[in-house]
Amino acid sequence: MTETVNGVTVVTHPLVQHKLSYLRDKNTPTVHFRKLANELTLLLTYEATKDFPTEPDEVETPLERTTVQRIAGKKVAVCPVLRAGLGMLDGVLSLVSSARVGFIGLYRDEETLRPSTTSSCRSSGTASATRSCSTRCSRRGARARRRSMP
Repeated sequence: MTETVNGVTVVTHPLVQHKLSYLRDKNTPTVHFRKLANELTLLLTYEATKDFPTEPDEVETPLERTTVQRIAGKKVAVCPVLRAGLGMLDGVLSLVSSARVGFIGLYRDEETLRPSTTSSCRSSGTASATRSCSTRCSRRGARARRRSMP
């Protein structure tokens, strides 16, 4: 269940709304917050991928050959916005494990209140490359924020 408001897709599914209510509650313990963030990510990934094109493929089951549907086209890329988006990365990758990973660094310009890019990079997808890319982007963002402070 979704609706579009000003070009933004709003997921109105009751389960998403229920979990979001606890995520927003300032009294939710950290361990529950992380679990809720992961659960919401799974639900939102399901919704975000619902229109992916598929193509038929043949597989051998224990009983016979059959035609199945697989996601068509090129590999999916996942680019969380640092740092808040990192909490959703594992959930997305648990459903789309072959996705390539990139990062986008943003901060709010305190004068204009508009987002500004600090950095972006793409990793090879390995854990060490992902950490390295994430660390570089985080450091660049911190330097940009320090430069923008009076």
